[in-house]
Amino acid sequence: MVFGSCRSRSPQTRVLDLSYNDSLVKDSLVRKIFEIRYNEPDQVPSILQQVRRIEQKYDPAIANQNYYSSQVFLLSNIKKNPDSARMFLDSQFLMLKQGQLDADNLKAKTAFSKALYFQGSELYDSAVNNALSALDLLQHTTDSTLLYNIYGTISDLYAYQGNLKKASEYYKYFIRQALQLKNPARDAVILLNGYCRFAEASDSIKNIATTYLFAAKHAVDSLHLDGLKPILYTNLASYYYDKQQSDSGRWYAQLSIKEMEDHPSPNNQPELSYLMLINHYIKQDQTDSAAVLLQQLLTSTDTAKYFRRDLRTYYKYAYLLARKQHQLEHAVVYQERYAALTDEMYQAENNKLLLDYEAKMTYMANELEIKSKEYDMKRQKNYVIFSTIITILMFGFTISILYYKRKKRLIEQQYWMQLQMRRDSEYRNRLWEERNRISREMHDDLGSTLTSTLMAVEIAEQFPEQKEHLNIVKERSQSLHQQINEIIWNLNVQNDNLRSLNHYMIRFAKNFLEQAGIEFSWEEQVSDENTEIQSFQRRALYLSFKEIIHNIVKHSMATKVTLEINCADKMYYFAVSDNGIGLQRKKKSPESSQGYGMTNIHRNISNLFGTVNWTDGGNGIGTRVEVRIEMLT
Repeated sequence: MVFGSCRSRSPQTRVLDLSYNDSLVKDSLVRKIFEIRYNEPDQVPSILQQVRRIEQKYDPAIANQNYYSSQVFLLSNIKKNPDSARMFLDSQFLMLKQGQLDADNLKAKTAFSKALYFQGSELYDSAVNNALSALDLLQHTTDSTLLYNIYGTISDLYAYQGNLKKASEYYKYFIRQALQLKNPARDAVILLNGYCRFAEASDSIKNIATTYLFAAKHAVDSLHLDGLKPILYTNLASYYYDKQQSDSGRWYAQLSIKEMEDHPSPNNQPELSYLMLINHYIKQDQTDSAAVLLQQLLTSTDTAKYFRRDLRTYYKYAYLLARKQHQLEHAVVYQERYAALTDEMYQAENNKLLLDYEAKMTYMANELEIKSKEYDMKRQKNYVIFSTIITILMFGFTISILYYKRKKRLIEQQYWMQLQMRRDSEYRNRLWEERNRISREMHDDLGSTLTSTLMAVEIAEQFPEQKEHLNIVKERSQSLHQQINEIIWNLNVQNDNLRSLNHYMIRFAKNFLEQAGIEFSWEEQVSDENTEIQSFQRRALYLSFKEIIHNIVKHSMATKVTLEINCADKMYYFAVSDNGIGLQRKKKSPESSQGYGMTNIHRNISNLFGTVNWTDGGNGIGTRVEVRIEMLT
């Protein structure tokens, strides 16, 4: 991540000039970012926002660019999310096109952000080219912090490509800075990392890396940097073992283990020193000493946290030791684990290659899409020019059209007045029809039920000893109560929703079928129960459902009924299934006359522009009725 430094008088450089207090706060936030960015990357954006707010008080453009650059690094190199990183990268280039980033170092920072983006996508050639372009822009600036970051990134990119010679050339800038020991702890780590990176290079580069190692040793010994002794001694042990000086290698490996015990740290890797010592004793045929160290390695470290290559080395040495001690069973176990881990590493490498290929294909697709958008933008410019010409021509017709529009407006006003009058008339007609419907229902249903109830009451008064007349009165009263409830439910606009319709249908079917001794189950799948439904649709659906349930009880001889309700994308659907005698046997049976039931159902649903499907279960077993309508809004 890139952050501003002190102000320079150079005209090619534009950086922030923070106050002392803001500089201290910002430095503490930046240190926190470097501490948690790999372990807790989700916490980093909030801290970046705090840094951005501090910098915006001095230069909003630089503050925004620093924030976008940091987000590109975080998303592409740490979170491995290049699509999200691309948005922040595009924001930087938009600022560049708008002239907000006019200094050379700000232009270089934009090119460097693109290099970081390609680095996260593992497109190292493109990353190197953009990093070198950024370095070229920095030749006439004094932004040393950005220069330092770019040199390190270029060295990393060449190392990823396996070009250690190029990597060492760009790493020399780091080394020159580190040899000054302005920040001893950081500079010593840079020297040690230089040795680790180039220890396996060609002899000329390897010799230079050795000077880095001993320069770091001098800094640690002279400045008493005890916290770096474990990694220093580990590298020295590796160096002397590589030089075939086993006694010195063994001595530094033992020192490394002791220092790690005296200065514990999560960054320590004692297993490296242990493995070097175990290898040393195995080569010297000192199997007892090697076995003791192997046991110490298991008790003092956690093999689950090893890197794969270190864990494989552990299995290799454990296998060799078991063979020398003639423990064939242990040797076979370690050999199998070694082979399995080798296969796993090989498979992981293959998977990485496949992922790299997919990432490259995704990047190429994104680039193609961007070029397509750029082409569309060029076409839009031509469209704008053409549209401007058309607009000028059309302006000439505007005056002549004004008179026509005034005349048309008067005609439209008359039309809308007539339309409104027609709508009012239609509304009154619908209101009249609705009132007639309610009066018919009240007269037909409630009137007939009340008449039969009164007749049953009179008979019960004449023949009080006959209890069946009281039962008739009770049944008629319950029917009257149900009919009144249905009328009230139909009239209440608060019930114009799917929840009320579904619950009312389910409750009716459950009560009615339980009285008939028929088992009832249902399944309801509704995306939104609060969806509104027109009252006339609700009424027609309920009457059709009620007629279906009545037909099942009267004619099907079923013992089980299932209801399915489904509503999605303005389509309402319900299906009623039974295990009765089926449609064909119903038609053949003289006592199972269909009457007007099916006709009424078809008429009700057809009026809603819906469909009704009757399906025979086959072999005279069961019937399924499916109703489907489109809800009006």
